[in-house]
Amino acid sequence: MEAFLAGFPLSPLATCTVGFVETVRHLDRAGSFPQALADLDERVTEILLGREVRDLATRVDPGLRALDALHVASALSLERDLVALVTYDRRMFDAACKEGLPARAPGVED
Repeated sequence: MEAFLAGFPLSPLATCTVGFVETVRHLDRAGSFPQALADLDERVTEILLGREVRDLATRVDPGLRALDALHVASALSLERDLVALVTYDRRMFDAACKEGLPARAPGVED
């Protein structure tokens, strides 16, 4: 991921609340908590899960898991500000593309 993001040095980073929780829990298993949460708060914009995102999530690909639908809906809420939705999940990548989002899946889209 770091290598991929290095190709977009001026692009801001954002993830929904779910992404914050997923990332911190993953880093906690690697022994990086609580510093991980502080680093995320400093570097990454949090997309809050309000009504707009909730309603968008109910309309994206019904084959997506609920949390993945929230990720795609969060990306949709950014509209033109979105440079890329980056995922390692093939179903989320396909759903994002179907929604017209600029999606990237390093190592998956090949």
